[in-house]
Amino acid sequence: MKTAFTIAALLVVQLLHAQGPHVKTPERLPFEEKLSTVEWLCTYDSVATFISNIAMTMPYEDRLRTGRHWFCYLAGDGQWRAVFGKFAANKYDIVAHYKIIDTAWIDQVCEHDTSMINSYSRAIDNAYANAAQVLGHSQVRFNKFIRSNQDSTISLWLMPSVQSADIAMYGGEFYYKFDKQGNQVLDRAEYYAGRFRGFKVGSPRAIHLDYTQDEVPTLGAVYFAWRNRKVFGDIHIENKASSMVLSYNEDKGYHWVTTGRKK
Repeated sequence: MKTAFTIAALLVVQLLHAQGPHVKTPERLPFEEKLSTVEWLCTYDSVATFISNIAMTMPYEDRLRTGRHWFCYLAGDGQWRAVFGKFAANKYDIVAHYKIIDTAWIDQVCEHDTSMINSYSRAIDNAYANAAQVLGHSQVRFNKFIRSNQDSTISLWLMPSVQSADIAMYGGEFYYKFDKQGNQVLDRAEYYAGRFRGFKVGSPRAIHLDYTQDEVPTLGAVYFAWRNRKVFGDIHIENKASSMVLSYNEDKGYHWVTTGRKK
């Protein structure tokens, strides 16, 4: 979700190189489920980047009316939609509501599910507030990903975005599951490695993500690798006892290999 649309999902968090405690709420997803979730996150990421670039063409006064509460969602007709506006005093001021027909065509939506929009907005505010309790204050930007579950609960992820100077960042990630009103946290997975690290985008090369404090790759580590698979060369996720590598060749395409980590 790297975009000039500065009112996109930003979270003010701890200083880029600040040291802090290692915080981790246990993550219970098996690796295959992580891969499935990451594929959805990357799809959302692509949709959000596309529509936020369109939103940059809105009149300046409309952009001023848009806050961090803008989001995308997959409607019942199988098409992605995006809502732009601001949530305050338990009310959403809608600036624009788009239906994405394809990459060349969008349409305005005139009817709005205000209950869903308000619930999503409350979930966004509550996710930021919970993450800020772990991280404190800083300038690392996060992208948000939100969706409804079959039981009407709301899932929301926060992952570091590409920062200024084209730095792809990792080291903090958050997941919250809310009730259908977006008020109560029903489940969470919070991860902060004590500091953020990153790699300059634009120079293809093998990179190593340092997760040596952890037994297995986190969801955020897998997301970083998959999202940036075409940006870097081999991407190694270094855990306590092993290294998982996302690699590419013409026969297998992109594939994962687990190896023993060198001491």
